[in-house]
Amino acid sequence: MEHQGPLVSVIIPNFNGGSFLRPAVESILNQTFEDLEVVVVDDGSTDGSLETVASIGEPRLTVITLPSNTGQNSVVRNVGIARSSGSLIATLDNDDLAHPGRIAAQVARFASNPSLVLLGTGSDVIDEHGARVGPWEQPTGSRRVLRSLRWRNRLIHSSTMFRRDAFEAVGGYDEQVPYCQDQVLYLGLAALGEVDCLPEVLCSYRWHDSQFTQTRLILPLDKAAVRRAMRGLAEARGESVMAAELRYRIWVLRHATRAFRRVLGG
Repeated sequence: MEHQGPLVSVIIPNFNGGSFLRPAVESILNQTFEDLEVVVVDDGSTDGSLETVASIGEPRLTVITLPSNTGQNSVVRNVGIARSSGSLIATLDNDDLAHPGRIAAQVARFASNPSLVLLGTGSDVIDEHGARVGPWEQPTGSRRVLRSLRWRNRLIHSSTMFRRDAFEAVGGYDEQVPYCQDQVLYLGLAALGEVDCLPEVLCSYRWHDSQFTQTRLILPLDKAAVRRAMRGLAEARGESVMAAELRYRIWVLRHATRAFRRVLGG
């Protein structure tokens, strides 16, 4: 059956994105690859950021406004994906930027590899003014990305693209997980097919004072979901579940250590 609608749907959740939201949306609308749609899902913003985007008047842009604030990115993203039509789903946070060739490069890689289910890109870090701060170190190549996911998620969420059918097969973003929805999703996708990350820098991740920091401790629901996902990945690939359990315990310890260091470091 021939695919109907754009090939790629780019989902951008928004809550009080301020002056960052419009550049994020425009970075997708200005892609060299044009067979796409942009779906902005607003989670009850009160800062006027949604109005500035709604005024763009681009036919490839859809704005969805939720009736009340959910405070849950997983819910917001699931709504956007459910209302989109692309067979490939790309993600972008409301304060980050996609470089012009990002979508084209990812589409080309998916077209050349039917077993690929998840693909990130190289990324750099920018400040609130858009000035480059430095690179974001992350693995590239399917073996290294898979090995990394078993221990720690290093993929920038705003750089990722995945197949819709694989996303639906794992049940989408887990709406019961407070903070680690992306890692749980990636582990689930890795159990279904190949995961990879392009080395080219095609995404800019923004650091600024108003973003949600990583000083929090993960909650029991996060731990339980990551544990299930790690065990599920091991079972799907015929690996040792006991080894997966050990990796999970080390993951919990490392996450707690990093969070405490950030708190102590201010």
